Amino acid sequence: MEYNLNIYNVGVRYVLCAICGVVGGLLYASNAFIGIPILILSVIFFLEGILAFDPIYYFLKKNTSKDVVDDFK
Repeated sequence: MEYNLNIYNVGVRYVLCAICGVVGGLLYASNAFIGIPILILSVIFFLEGILAFDPIYYFLKKNTSKDVVDDFK
């Protein structure tokens, strides 16, 4: 499995993971039926960020990992 996300996409995934984790944790305290799916979504965003792989990008044949190389020159 080759990674297909650039560094900016990975950062966005981590931010979404944190937001979903906080919102899911707060909702879990009041209503577990809504909180658990949002917490699962947080785990999915974390795995996408740490692996730098997005299955939607894979099925669309989109690869943004090579676009960022010019930003660091």
